Amino acid sequence: MSHTAKGAIVGAASGAVIGAVANKNNRLGGGVVGGVIGAATGAGVGAIVDKKERQRNGY
Repeated sequence: MSHTAKGAIVGAASGAVIGAVANKNNRLGGGVVGGVIGAATGAGVGAIVDKKERQRNGY
């Protein structure tokens, strides 16, 4: 599994939890928004790691 995929999964899960905890008035909405933002951020960081790894390995 790529770092991009792993980052998206971990980011979505952690973002959903943080979003649900942070938004006390609407936990579902906070969880959804947090999950989307977390997945995007995690995938972005994972993509950077994948790119650096490809460069280091000469691909």
